[in-house]
Amino acid sequence: MSAAQVPGVTDRRWEGVIATVRQDKGFGFIRCPELRKMYPEKDVFLHQRHLGSFREGDNVSFGVFMRDGKPQATDLAMVNGQQPMQQQQQMAPQMGMQMGMPMGQGVPMQGMGMGMGMGMQMDMGMQQPSMGHPQMGQQALPPPPPQAPPEEEATHEVEVPKEFMSTLGEGGKLQQLKYLAGGDINITFQNKPELLNSVVATIRGPKAHASLGVILVMKEMTELIHIPV
Repeated sequence: MSAAQVPGVTDRRWEGVIATVRQDKGFGFIRCPELRKMYPEKDVFLHQRHLGSFREGDNVSFGVFMRDGKPQATDLAMVNGQQPMQQQQQMAPQMGMQMGMPMGQGVPMQGMGMGMGMGMQMDMGMQQPSMGHPQMGQQALPPPPPQAPPEEEATHEVEVPKEFMSTLGEGGKLQQLKYLAGGDINITFQNKPELLNSVVATIRGPKAHASLGVILVMKEMTELIHIPV
């Protein structure tokens, strides 16, 4: 048996947690309570060439060889066959996509302690309420009332003196008359051969407004010919 072989130390595997990794120095340490009882000076030395893809916080199983009377870790493996944390984090986005999670929401993996393996936590998030539905505590708005059907159109013809046409054209009286009748009627004048001194005024628009337009035209006409009302 060589000096590097220590029964009960180098002939078995140990379990611990990678406590620190000094990338700038090229080494780290594994915290193993069992070995610490036997070698209380420091945690188990871990050279960078034995680190592989493992990172701080990984629960590992490892072998030991002796150098200068102190244990050093070698042949690292995950406890219970779990993968190193770095590989788990690389796989998390792919697992999230397979589970229907948006990109960027991985499945974080967290160490559960020495000898207990790795635990997996899935942050599924909360579904946001749809913008098209009322949220809890909000009352749904009633549907808008049905629109009233368009009012029936009507056309009226009134015989008026020809002087009436020129009178309405003075000072915007025709526009004022339309405004008083609702603003949405149309008044046109038409000459007819059988009428020598008069024309036909045609009032067209919504039924109620057209009727009011006829009344206003008649009122203007009575004032023109000075007929007492």
